[in-house]
Amino acid sequence: MATAAALAFVQKLYVAYYQRPADYAGQQYWAEKFDKEGGASAIANAFATSAESVTLYGTQALAAQISAVYQASFGRAAETAGLQFYLNEISAGRMTVGTMAVSVLNGAAGADLTVLNAKLAVAAAYTTAASDATGILKYAGTAAADIARTFLTAVVSVATQTSQTALITANLNSIVAQGTAFTLTTGIDSFTGTAGSDSFSSTAVGGFGALDSLDGGAGTDVLTVSDTTAIATSTSQVVKNIETVTLSSSAGVTADMTAWTGLTKATINGVGAMTITAADTANVSVATSGAGNVAVIGTGGDLAVVAGTGNVTIGGTAVANKLASVSVTNGAAVAVTDRSGTAAATGSTLKTVTVSGATGASTITGDGVTTLNLTNLNAATTVNNVTLTAAAATRALVLNLNGVDEGAAGTDAGTTVVTDAEATSLTINATGSRSFDVTATTAKAVSLAVKADVDLQMDALGSAVSTTLNVSGAGKFTADAQTLTAAGVITSTSTGGVILTTALGAGQQFVGTSSTGADTITVAASTVAHTTGAGNDTVTAGIMGTGGSVNGGDGTDILSIASATAVAVTVTTVANAANYTNFETLRLNDGLGASIDATKLVGVNAINVHGAVTTGSTVTLNTGNTVGLGADSGGTIGFTATPAVNTNALTLNTNGWDVTGLITTTGVGTLNLSSGTATVAVANSATVLGLAFDAATLTGGLTMAGLSGGTLGTINLTGSNAITFGAAISGASVINASALTGALTMFATGAVTASITATGGSGNDVLVGSTVADTLVGGAGNDTLANRVTGANTTTADSLTGGTGADNFVLRGDTATGAVSTVIGTVSRVMDFTIGTSAATSDVLNLSATSGNYANAATGLNSTVAAAAASSTVVQSVAVNASAAAITAGADLIKLTTGGTTTGTLQAAFDAAIGTSTVTGLTAGNEIFVSLYDTTNSRMLILVADAGAGTNTILETGDVVSLVGSIDMTAADYVLFTNANLAIIAA
Repeated sequence: MATAAALAFVQKLYVAYYQRPADYAGQQYWAEKFDKEGGASAIANAFATSAESVTLYGTQALAAQISAVYQASFGRAAETAGLQFYLNEISAGRMTVGTMAVSVLNGAAGADLTVLNAKLAVAAAYTTAASDATGILKYAGTAAADIARTFLTAVVSVATQTSQTALITANLNSIVAQGTAFTLTTGIDSFTGTAGSDSFSSTAVGGFGALDSLDGGAGTDVLTVSDTTAIATSTSQVVKNIETVTLSSSAGVTADMTAWTGLTKATINGVGAMTITAADTANVSVATSGAGNVAVIGTGGDLAVVAGTGNVTIGGTAVANKLASVSVTNGAAVAVTDRSGTAAATGSTLKTVTVSGATGASTITGDGVTTLNLTNLNAATTVNNVTLTAAAATRALVLNLNGVDEGAAGTDAGTTVVTDAEATSLTINATGSRSFDVTATTAKAVSLAVKADVDLQMDALGSAVSTTLNVSGAGKFTADAQTLTAAGVITSTSTGGVILTTALGAGQQFVGTSSTGADTITVAASTVAHTTGAGNDTVTAGIMGTGGSVNGGDGTDILSIASATAVAVTVTTVANAANYTNFETLRLNDGLGASIDATKLVGVNAINVHGAVTTGSTVTLNTGNTVGLGADSGGTIGFTATPAVNTNALTLNTNGWDVTGLITTTGVGTLNLSSGTATVAVANSATVLGLAFDAATLTGGLTMAGLSGGTLGTINLTGSNAITFGAAISGASVINASALTGALTMFATGAVTASITATGGSGNDVLVGSTVADTLVGGAGNDTLANRVTGANTTTADSLTGGTGADNFVLRGDTATGAVSTVIGTVSRVMDFTIGTSAATSDVLNLSATSGNYANAATGLNSTVAAAAASSTVVQSVAVNASAAAITAGADLIKLTTGGTTTGTLQAAFDAAIGTSTVTGLTAGNEIFVSLYDTTNSRMLILVADAGAGTNTILETGDVVSLVGSIDMTAADYVLFTNANLAIIAA
């Protein structure tokens, strides 16, 4: 027998190299060897190089191995000095890893020695406890070693030495003794297991035969059958005392395991039809990937079925089961019956049912089901209704939804109806993926609760007996139809928002004081107080009944009036306005057919009008309010700011809708107008001085018949859609569209008395001036800018600036009398005409060709009356004092190439520029456009020359000239000016 010293030495090696207590046989072997042969280093090296030690340390670097010995012995890493010492000793060959470990153990002192002694004491007690026959059998093998190793790791002090010693017996009992492995043959097998954990396995075709007899014995045993053909059990087979069974087939499985005593868990895998029967003490899981149906009879505990595309029937036969939970994944129709009652009748053992991915309807029968989990029910063509049938009782149902939706996500494609006629309360939890198109039919559910952690949309919820509905969660909850008692209360603490599509009854109440999501509700003739919370809420309401009120709470809230205009008028009277508090926006969904006073609604700073507007309707609002106009807002609508002073500002948003009526303002000095970002088709067309713009140009924008305001000074335009003023703009002196990215089309044709300054944005703008001097600035797009002269000779000048882009400038004379200016300083002026390297980068000058536009016109201009685009015109150059030249056929402009000063009269400048040159061959009585370069002001001047009276057909010095306009440009650009920069239009 080994000495105590040898036993202690070997225990140290077990702790250092294996990090566990010594097993009895191993300790005795090495201790006796040490007593007989000595050689501590050799034994230590044997431990160091053993398979178990190499598994723990062998893949580590030398430094890690040294530190691991410290950790196993003392519960700490090696200190730097000790680590470096042993690294040097081993590297120099003076030590091996084995002798290093012995040295570490023998060198323990202080706290390290205390920990080592505690570990060794527990290890010695553990080895003693496992020294009998049962202990030796249990404490063997890798699994047992791992359990003991983890157990010893917890010893790090004297206190843990005491606590772990007390737990040694329990730890040993947790180790399962190793058993024997039995392999089934194709013959008749009769095996009896040991007291350990035995395994029985069959991999041959037909290996698990009809006459086999298998007894697992006292241990916890496993039977595993794998077959490439169908598996069908036989009543002549004997299987007992085997706790776990796995049957796997490449085909179907028919297994009746009812008589298999001791079975607690069965796993069945196959392809095709599956019929599984087991006692109600066995937990079963079934998986198939085929198209066959799955039938489970009996069983108990937790049942899991993964089906292919066939139907799943659980409890379909009158055989008792005792199921606590059922989970079905995939499959078509699903039927689950709790048969835990007397004589396999419907019972109440089954509590939880999970259906995931099934494509057909589910029918659940059980008196005790309290949790129903529905996941991934989103078949596009089959309605996945779920019906729960139970006896009358007081029972709460929790419905958990994850990705339940009929059809494509978020679209209305039918509804998934969950029916429980007996549940007295219903809690719905929406998690994971969003769920849509769900109907919960619970005829007896008094209380309802919804926790939507993700978005949940329900087609219907509640019943005539439901008194409360509590909503919470971060997802948006939408109920298209909610049913409550006449005095039902809906309380929301939701952070995602609540949308109730169906209007609340007169006595039904919404309490959203603690809600932070955006709530949308509808109330009508209410007699109770409603509140919404901190979100941006929308309440659609009519006239309140006695005691009725709506409080929008914090956030930016909308009071929406959906009924007739008369309701809006009533709501905004002093008597009724107090019933609507903490709203910032008034929305009139039914248009406006009368005048309302929105100032009575305290806090309202924005009004939205959707629908038809009756001409003459007015809205009285506070200064600084924002007005939104929606679809079909035709008719004349007036906005009156209070108090009516020209410093008031009004913001008008249209969001791209077609506003065809005239808008008038009173008491408004600044109008901020936005076309919004929506794209809405506008079937309008406009013609600007002969330039046609079809409906496609204006599609997606805002068209207004006109805009006027007695105190209106500034209009600011924004948005990404086009804005078109189709008629008069009067009263405004500044139109600023610099922030507009859509196109601006403006016709300043009203009876204006003051000049307009209009600035376009980055779109292709069309700006047409008024009858007085205007300043028009195009901006960044390819813009069209036109002056407008009416009546007598113009006495003031329009200023036209194209900005960047290739712009069109339209200059024309008097449309009524033909009069034009003869004074250079009062003629319309183009401020930035540019000639680029191509037509796409060059500006174009457009001149009117109609004979009635200019003075002394007998038969009209020399050019044709028909419109001619740029590059289709004819420009004839004539130098000063040149020889006589015949008129070029179809000439539209005579370009005098020699510049001159304009310090004198216009007539003098023309005479100096043409000198003795003549152009012959003009049609008798005709006029013709003439240009010359004004070197004094760096401008090109456009003139109309009357080539004499009567039949005079020669252009020459002395012909009477009048001025159409001036164009700022460099002398170099004047040289480059050709027919590519000239267009003739019919105005």
